[in-house]
Amino acid sequence: PDLVICTGQAGGRTEVSVERIAVNVDDARIPDNDGNQPVDAPVVPGGPAAYFATVPVKACVAAVRATGLPAAVSQTAGTFVCNHVFYGLMHLIATELPRDMSTAVSIIKLPGEFSDSARDAIRTAENEDFLAPLRATCDFGEPVHCIGTGENLPGLKTVTVNHERGEYIGMHVDTWDEYDVQSLHFATNRICINIGWNARYFLFLPYSVADVACLLAEELGLGWEIPARHTEIGRQFMARFPDVPVVRCLLAPGEAYIAPTENLFHDGSSLGQSHKDEVFTVRGRIRPI
Repeated sequence: PDLVICTGQAGGRTEVSVERIAVNVDDARIPDNDGNQPVDAPVVPGGPAAYFATVPVKACVAAVRATGLPAAVSQTAGTFVCNHVFYGLMHLIATELPRDMSTAVSIIKLPGEFSDSARDAIRTAENEDFLAPLRATCDFGEPVHCIGTGENLPGLKTVTVNHERGEYIGMHVDTWDEYDVQSLHFATNRICINIGWNARYFLFLPYSVADVACLLAEELGLGWEIPARHTEIGRQFMARFPDVPVVRCLLAPGEAYIAPTENLFHDGSSLGQSHKDEVFTVRGRIRPI
Protein backbone atom coordinates (compact mmCIF):
# COMPACT_ATOMS: atom_id res chain seq x y z
CA PRO A 1 0.00 0.00 0.00
CA ASP A 2 1.03 3.62 -0.52
CA LEU A 3 -0.29 4.68 2.88
CA VAL A 4 -1.14 2.93 6.15
CA ILE A 5 -3.17 4.70 8.85
CA CYS A 6 -3.70 2.92 12.17
CA THR A 7 -6.48 4.04 14.48
CA GLY A 8 -7.07 3.36 18.15
CA GLN A 9 -9.45 4.40 20.91
CA ALA A 10 -8.07 6.29 23.92
CA GLY A 11 -10.66 6.80 26.64
CA GLY A 12 -10.86 10.33 27.99
CA ARG A 13 -9.40 12.17 25.02
CA THR A 14 -11.67 14.90 23.64
CA GLU A 15 -10.10 15.32 20.21
CA VAL A 16 -8.56 13.32 17.35
CA SER A 17 -4.91 12.80 18.29
CA VAL A 18 -2.36 12.45 15.49
CA GLU A 19 0.65 10.64 16.94
CA ARG A 20 4.15 11.91 16.26
CA ILE A 21 6.37 9.20 17.77
CA ALA A 22 6.34 5.52 18.75
CA VAL A 23 8.72 4.19 21.41
CA ASN A 24 10.19 0.73 21.87
CA VAL A 25 8.48 0.05 25.19
CA ASP A 26 5.47 -2.06 26.21
CA ASP A 27 4.39 -1.08 29.72
CA ALA A 28 0.71 -1.86 30.30
CA ARG A 29 -1.25 -0.46 33.23
CA ILE A 30 -4.05 -2.94 32.53
CA PRO A 31 -4.29 -6.17 30.50
CA ASP A 32 -5.19 -5.90 26.82
CA ASN A 33 -8.14 -7.79 25.30
CA ASP A 34 -6.07 -10.97 25.11
CA GLY A 35 -5.02 -10.69 28.74
CA ASN A 36 -1.45 -9.61 28.05
CA GLN A 37 0.09 -7.10 30.44
CA PRO A 38 3.79 -6.61 29.66
CA VAL A 39 5.88 -4.49 32.01
CA ASP A 40 8.94 -2.58 30.79
CA ALA A 41 9.33 -4.91 27.80
CA PRO A 42 10.62 -3.90 24.36
CA VAL A 43 8.19 -3.97 21.47
CA VAL A 44 11.05 -5.29 19.32
CA PRO A 45 14.12 -6.58 21.21
CA GLY A 46 17.18 -4.80 19.86
CA GLY A 47 15.09 -2.32 17.85
CA PRO A 48 15.69 1.44 17.76
CA ALA A 49 14.52 3.50 20.74
CA ALA A 50 11.80 5.21 18.68
CA TYR A 51 10.34 5.88 15.25
CA PHE A 52 8.78 9.12 14.03
CA ALA A 53 5.62 9.15 11.92
CA THR A 54 6.35 9.67 8.23
CA VAL A 55 3.09 11.51 7.53
CA PRO A 56 2.99 15.32 8.02
CA VAL A 57 1.32 15.28 11.45
CA LYS A 58 0.50 19.00 11.65
CA ALA A 59 -0.98 19.00 8.16
CA CYS A 60 -3.11 16.00 9.17
CA VAL A 61 -4.35 17.89 12.21
CA ALA A 62 -5.20 20.91 10.07
CA ALA A 63 -7.12 18.71 7.61
CA VAL A 64 -9.19 17.17 10.42
CA ARG A 65 -9.93 20.58 11.92
CA ALA A 66 -11.03 21.82 8.49
CA THR A 67 -13.89 19.32 8.66
CA GLY A 68 -15.09 20.88 11.93
CA LEU A 69 -13.72 18.17 14.25
CA PRO A 70 -11.32 18.92 17.14
CA ALA A 71 -7.79 17.60 16.61
CA ALA A 72 -4.26 18.04 17.97
CA VAL A 73 -0.75 16.62 17.64
CA SER A 74 0.03 14.00 20.28
CA GLN A 75 3.68 13.76 21.31
CA THR A 76 3.28 10.25 22.73
CA ALA A 77 1.22 7.21 21.85
CA GLY A 78 1.75 5.91 25.37
CA THR A 79 3.14 2.43 26.06
CA PHE A 80 0.02 0.32 25.50
CA VAL A 81 -1.51 -1.23 22.37
CA CYS A 82 -1.64 1.92 20.20
CA ASN A 83 2.07 2.48 20.65
CA HIS A 84 2.78 -1.24 20.13
CA VAL A 85 0.98 -1.25 16.76
CA PHE A 86 2.55 2.07 15.69
CA TYR A 87 6.09 0.95 16.56
CA GLY A 88 5.62 -2.50 15.05
CA LEU A 89 4.41 -1.02 11.76
CA MET A 90 7.28 1.45 11.52
CA HIS A 91 9.83 -1.28 12.32
CA LEU A 92 8.33 -3.53 9.65
CA ILE A 93 8.61 -0.75 7.06
CA ALA A 94 12.19 0.02 8.13
CA THR A 95 13.51 -3.55 8.12
CA GLU A 96 11.55 -5.64 5.63
CA LEU A 97 12.44 -5.86 1.95
CA PRO A 98 9.77 -4.40 -0.32
CA ARG A 99 7.18 -7.02 -1.21
CA ASP A 100 5.64 -4.97 -4.01
CA MET A 101 8.33 -4.80 -6.67
CA SER A 102 6.07 -2.91 -9.10
CA THR A 103 7.55 0.42 -7.94
CA ALA A 104 10.79 -0.65 -6.22
CA VAL A 105 14.28 -0.15 -7.66
CA SER A 106 17.14 -2.16 -6.11
CA ILE A 107 20.88 -2.11 -6.80
CA ILE A 108 22.69 -5.37 -6.02
CA LYS A 109 26.16 -6.86 -6.38
CA LEU A 110 26.73 -10.42 -7.56
CA PRO A 111 28.34 -12.59 -4.86
CA GLY A 112 32.09 -13.18 -4.98
CA GLU A 113 34.71 -11.60 -7.20
CA PHE A 114 33.44 -10.58 -10.62
CA SER A 115 36.24 -12.26 -12.57
CA ASP A 116 36.72 -12.88 -16.28
CA SER A 117 35.46 -16.42 -15.77
CA ALA A 118 32.30 -15.17 -14.02
CA ARG A 119 31.70 -12.68 -16.84
CA ASP A 120 32.17 -15.37 -19.48
CA ALA A 121 29.93 -17.82 -17.60
CA ILE A 122 27.07 -15.32 -17.73
CA ARG A 123 27.70 -14.51 -21.40
CA THR A 124 27.59 -18.15 -22.46
CA ALA A 125 24.88 -19.40 -20.08
CA GLU A 126 22.27 -21.72 -21.55
CA ASN A 127 18.83 -22.82 -20.35
CA GLU A 128 18.52 -22.52 -16.56
CA ASP A 129 22.28 -22.03 -16.11
CA PHE A 130 21.90 -18.28 -16.47
CA LEU A 131 20.20 -18.17 -13.05
CA ALA A 132 23.06 -19.88 -11.21
CA PRO A 133 25.13 -16.76 -10.44
CA LEU A 134 21.99 -14.92 -9.31
CA ARG A 135 20.20 -17.32 -6.97
CA ALA A 136 22.35 -16.35 -3.98
CA THR A 137 21.20 -12.75 -4.42
CA CYS A 138 17.66 -12.90 -5.84
CA ASP A 139 14.39 -14.79 -5.67
CA PHE A 140 12.88 -15.55 -9.07
CA GLY A 141 9.14 -15.87 -9.43
CA GLU A 142 7.46 -17.25 -12.52
CA PRO A 143 7.47 -16.56 -15.36
CA VAL A 144 11.21 -16.19 -15.98
CA HIS A 145 12.40 -15.05 -19.41
CA CYS A 146 16.06 -14.79 -20.37
CA ILE A 147 16.45 -11.76 -22.62
CA GLY A 148 20.19 -12.49 -22.71
CA THR A 149 23.18 -10.36 -23.56
CA GLY A 150 23.16 -6.93 -25.15
CA GLU A 151 25.83 -4.55 -26.39
CA ASN A 152 25.92 -0.78 -26.82
CA LEU A 153 28.50 1.72 -27.96
CA PRO A 154 30.49 3.52 -25.25
CA GLY A 155 29.97 7.20 -24.52
CA LEU A 156 26.20 7.35 -25.07
CA LYS A 157 23.91 9.54 -22.95
CA THR A 158 21.14 6.95 -23.50
CA VAL A 159 21.53 3.55 -25.14
CA THR A 160 18.12 2.20 -26.25
CA VAL A 161 17.57 2.19 -30.02
CA ASN A 162 14.39 1.93 -32.08
CA HIS A 163 15.77 -0.31 -34.81
CA GLU A 164 12.85 0.35 -37.16
CA ARG A 165 13.53 4.09 -37.17
CA GLY A 166 17.27 3.82 -36.52
CA GLU A 167 17.27 6.35 -33.68
CA TYR A 168 17.88 6.51 -29.95
CA ILE A 169 14.59 6.85 -28.07
CA GLY A 170 15.80 8.09 -24.65
CA MET A 171 13.71 7.61 -21.52
CA HIS A 172 11.02 5.05 -22.24
CA VAL A 173 8.79 2.28 -20.84
CA ASP A 174 9.10 -1.41 -21.76
CA THR A 175 5.99 -3.11 -23.17
CA TRP A 176 6.68 -6.84 -22.92
CA ASP A 177 3.49 -7.53 -20.95
CA GLU A 178 1.22 -5.07 -22.81
CA TYR A 179 -0.79 -3.98 -19.74
CA ASP A 180 -2.82 -0.79 -19.64
CA VAL A 181 -1.71 2.00 -17.29
CA GLN A 182 -4.07 0.98 -14.47
CA SER A 183 -2.71 -2.61 -14.49
CA LEU A 184 1.04 -1.99 -14.69
CA HIS A 185 1.50 -2.99 -11.05
CA PHE A 186 0.84 -6.57 -12.25
CA ALA A 187 3.67 -6.44 -14.82
CA THR A 188 6.97 -8.28 -14.57
CA ASN A 189 10.20 -6.55 -13.59
CA ARG A 190 13.76 -7.33 -14.65
CA ILE A 191 17.34 -7.63 -13.52
CA CYS A 192 20.02 -6.14 -15.75
CA ILE A 193 23.65 -7.01 -14.93
CA ASN A 194 26.66 -4.98 -16.02
CA ILE A 195 28.95 -7.64 -17.54
CA GLY A 196 31.20 -5.10 -19.28
CA TRP A 197 34.59 -3.73 -18.30
CA ASN A 198 33.51 -0.23 -17.25
CA ALA A 199 30.87 1.26 -14.99
CA ARG A 200 27.52 2.15 -16.62
CA TYR A 201 24.44 4.06 -15.44
CA PHE A 202 20.78 3.26 -14.91
CA LEU A 203 18.55 6.32 -15.40
CA PHE A 204 14.94 6.62 -14.24
CA LEU A 205 12.21 9.02 -13.22
CA PRO A 206 11.30 8.42 -9.54
CA TYR A 207 7.57 8.03 -10.31
CA SER A 208 5.50 5.14 -11.61
CA VAL A 209 3.72 5.46 -14.96
CA ALA A 210 0.35 5.64 -13.18
CA ASP A 211 1.61 8.40 -10.85
CA VAL A 212 2.87 10.42 -13.82
CA ALA A 213 -0.46 9.96 -15.63
CA CYS A 214 -2.34 11.20 -12.54
CA LEU A 215 -0.10 14.26 -12.24
CA LEU A 216 -0.64 15.11 -15.90
CA ALA A 217 -4.40 14.68 -15.55
CA GLU A 218 -4.43 17.07 -12.58
CA GLU A 219 -2.27 19.58 -14.44
CA LEU A 220 -3.98 19.45 -17.84
CA GLY A 221 -7.56 18.88 -16.77
CA LEU A 222 -10.39 16.63 -17.88
CA GLY A 223 -9.62 17.10 -21.57
CA TRP A 224 -6.31 15.24 -21.28
CA GLU A 225 -6.36 11.65 -22.56
CA ILE A 226 -3.85 8.92 -21.77
CA PRO A 227 -1.70 8.32 -24.89
CA ALA A 228 -1.75 4.83 -26.38
CA ARG A 229 2.05 4.60 -26.06
CA HIS A 230 3.13 4.72 -22.43
CA THR A 231 6.47 6.26 -23.34
CA GLU A 232 4.59 9.31 -24.64
CA ILE A 233 3.19 9.88 -21.12
CA GLY A 234 6.73 10.33 -19.86
CA ARG A 235 7.65 12.68 -22.68
CA GLN A 236 4.65 14.88 -21.98
CA PHE A 237 5.50 14.87 -18.27
CA MET A 238 9.14 15.86 -18.82
CA ALA A 239 8.09 18.61 -21.24
CA ARG A 240 5.59 19.94 -18.69
CA PHE A 241 7.91 19.57 -15.67
CA PRO A 242 11.46 20.00 -17.03
CA ASP A 243 12.95 20.57 -13.58
CA VAL A 244 11.99 17.14 -12.21
CA PRO A 245 15.32 15.32 -11.68
CA VAL A 246 16.24 12.05 -13.34
CA VAL A 247 17.89 9.57 -10.93
CA ARG A 248 21.25 8.26 -12.19
CA CYS A 249 22.59 5.09 -10.50
CA LEU A 250 26.20 3.99 -11.08
CA LEU A 251 26.61 0.25 -11.75
CA ALA A 252 30.13 -1.13 -11.52
CA PRO A 253 31.00 -4.36 -13.39
CA GLY A 254 29.25 -7.22 -11.60
CA GLU A 255 26.51 -4.97 -10.24
CA ALA A 256 22.90 -4.97 -11.40
CA TYR A 257 19.63 -3.15 -11.07
CA ILE A 258 16.28 -4.79 -10.39
CA ALA A 259 13.53 -2.50 -11.62
CA PRO A 260 9.92 -2.50 -12.89
CA THR A 261 10.84 -1.24 -16.34
CA GLU A 262 7.24 -1.70 -17.54
CA ASN A 263 6.14 0.82 -14.89
CA LEU A 264 9.11 3.19 -14.91
CA PHE A 265 10.46 5.71 -17.40
CA HIS A 266 14.08 4.64 -17.74
CA ASP A 267 17.14 3.99 -19.89
CA GLY A 268 20.79 2.99 -19.60
CA SER A 269 23.80 5.23 -20.21
CA SER A 270 27.35 4.36 -21.28
CA LEU A 271 28.84 7.81 -20.73
CA GLY A 272 32.47 7.63 -19.62
CA GLN A 273 33.09 4.11 -20.91
CA SER A 274 36.17 3.25 -22.94
CA HIS A 275 34.99 -0.28 -23.85
CA LYS A 276 31.67 -1.42 -25.29
CA ASP A 277 28.71 -1.45 -22.90
CA GLU A 278 27.64 -5.05 -22.13
CA VAL A 279 24.62 -6.24 -20.14
CA PHE A 280 22.79 -9.46 -19.35
CA THR A 281 19.05 -9.20 -18.69
CA VAL A 282 16.43 -11.52 -17.19
CA ARG A 283 12.74 -10.67 -16.95
CA GLY A 284 10.37 -12.15 -14.37
CA ARG A 285 9.09 -11.47 -10.87
CA ILE A 286 12.41 -10.80 -9.24
CA ARG A 287 13.19 -9.50 -5.78
CA PRO A 288 16.48 -9.15 -3.87
CA ILE A 289 17.07 -11.50 -0.96
